[in-house]
Amino acid sequence: PDENLTSTVRSLADGKISRLTLMLRAKDEGEPRAWKRFDSNAELKVWYAHKPGVPTSVGAIPGTGNKAQCRSSSDPLTVTVDTPTVQARVQTKVEAHEGDEEGSLQAEFVMQRSSTDTNSGSWSQVWSDYKPDSGWDPDGTLEKTTTDKRADGGLYRFRARTQSHWAYNGRSGDLFSPYSSWCYLRIDSTAPKVPVIVPGAPYTECTANDCAAHGGPGKPGTFTFKPNTADKDVKAYRWRLLTSDADATKRVTAPTTNASVQVKDVKPGLPGAQTLSVEASDLKLDKEGRVRWGPPAELAFKVAAAPGPTGRWRFDDGGPGSGLTVAKDTGEVGSRHDLVLRDEAGTGWSTLARRGAGDYSLRLNDNLSDP
Repeated sequence: PDENLTSTVRSLADGKISRLTLMLRAKDEGEPRAWKRFDSNAELKVWYAHKPGVPTSVGAIPGTGNKAQCRSSSDPLTVTVDTPTVQARVQTKVEAHEGDEEGSLQAEFVMQRSSTDTNSGSWSQVWSDYKPDSGWDPDGTLEKTTTDKRADGGLYRFRARTQSHWAYNGRSGDLFSPYSSWCYLRIDSTAPKVPVIVPGAPYTECTANDCAAHGGPGKPGTFTFKPNTADKDVKAYRWRLLTSDADATKRVTAPTTNASVQVKDVKPGLPGAQTLSVEASDLKLDKEGRVRWGPPAELAFKVAAAPGPTGRWRFDDGGPGSGLTVAKDTGEVGSRHDLVLRDEAGTGWSTLARRGAGDYSLRLNDNLSDP
């Protein structure tokens, strides 16, 4: 009674509660005159500012495509253009109504450069930007922006945060989320370009209008890696499945310089959409003494679901005295093989199932001499 909604709505905006239902009622619903002081269409309105959440999908686009990645300091993303494109998806901290566009949001980007172009140098800010340039976008909007010209060979890092704007009753203000994690990139125009991935059996590349499922979890696929037509000295490739944490990066050496390589052990661990990422290398060392790798090529393909069980018996077909003597096979693959209960051998139905009353199970006589 006499609820002060401020603290309750603040808990919703802070994500402490996931749902808020409010009811408007008279002080005394048993008193006919209690509603006299309200209009016939009385409403309860709550105004609150959307608290911003840390943006998602933060990353840099390595070349002229549209697929972004965020890499750690131990493995910076190689970018072959000197005006890299970065992105972030703005978010509200809590989505009060799933599917609705909520909030008045911007993405703020900041970029720093290492003084020595290695991880051991000091960092100083060299660029920042907001998107959209003017106005605001709702949560879930993917914001992209291109930096100004950056130095070739430089090591950079960037991050993003969400800004939430509010205005009410002649007042306005802004709220900011925490920053995302740093994403590291190195600009190297001389690095190998994006290689070519050619899928082989059983998987096929997803297109805008066709993404047929093939193979299955654990079933290996064959893919061929080819150098970009602009490259002349590719000597190795490395690849990994982005959609499976279990797949570490694997490396394969080309038989001769700028030759193609066929890999037959790309083994997805899960059904559904998968993304194969491949990078090429000339085996030269970067400024930190590590083998440099070019920007990644990515190929999307779909893995079919694992086949269903060849046989499954639930043993809940009937209860004691039902007269049923058959346990149905509910498997999904191959022929069905129903089981017949031998009443003379002491088998039957029992109510002692794990879910209690109304659940049935199979009763066995463990004194049988002939199992």
